[in-house]
Amino acid sequence: MDYELSEKYKVISEAVIDAVPELRWIRDAGICINYEKSYAEKKHSGKRVLAECRKVPEEWKLYCPCDFRIIVYENNIIDLSENQVKVLLWHEHLHIGMNEKNGELTYIVIPHDIEDFHSIVDRFGARWADAGADLPDITKGGG
Repeated sequence: MDYELSEKYKVISEAVIDAVPELRWIRDAGICINYEKSYAEKKHSGKRVLAECRKVPEEWKLYCPCDFRIIVYENNIIDLSENQVKVLLWHEHLHIGMNEKNGELTYIVIPHDIEDFHSIVDRFGARWADAGADLPDITKGGG
């Protein structure tokens, strides 16, 4: 099995959303997210993919009744600390967006505003996901 639901990432994500003011709108808007882990060693353009956020297609909603999926690639984050995983999940939540089209709100996946996201790079630097990077615990007011 390549994917399975992850209570662990759900719990961590809830703490991250509570701790990061710019993410609280996700909870307030009632956006439903499936948190998953995968044992695939995913790569894109030769770089390992740590996690990703995907919009759930309408035709999947019968089986996956959520708005987004956040998938963490377990084999690719083996060298990340717990605090780096929290920042990773913050990063993935920044991809969640809403757009108004013809008077109707729709969900979208937001692309990076630079190679990463300014808000993360400004606080932790561009190399926050490198092995051994020492990051504070964002769920405890660090950073």
